[in-house]
Amino acid sequence: SSFLVKVFCLTLLSRVGLVASTDVCYTVVTRDSFGDTRNGGILTITNTETYDTVAIFSGPEDGCWYDPSGTGDSCEKTETVCLPFGYYSAQQAGSSYNNEVSWFIRDDVGGQELASGSGTSLYYFNT
Repeated sequence: SSFLVKVFCLTLLSRVGLVASTDVCYTVVTRDSFGDTRNGGILTITNTETYDTVAIFSGPEDGCWYDPSGTGDSCEKTETVCLPFGYYSAQQAGSSYNNEVSWFIRDDVGGQELASGSGTSLYYFNT
């Protein structure tokens, strides 16, 4: 509990410029509803101030559609990206089956969703 308060305070102070910026980590989930990989689709995160590509995610592996529980859940892959404070874009592109792919980025501390999309999508967000 006190750890979360410290993280929150450091995050708030960093955003208003009172302490040095640090990287904050986020959960990135990429999904494929059919389970046959993302068919060439990738999610790219770019710093919109420097135009540097900071992360590329290809998503779940082939064959994850097998669901022994019978719930019918789609395949997904969960990864982490740590970003300094700034402005970013997240772009999903390149899949030959855009109707099968989706993604979201969630703040690890508060659980807030920063960005999400499906098919060919482009979303801007700041950390």
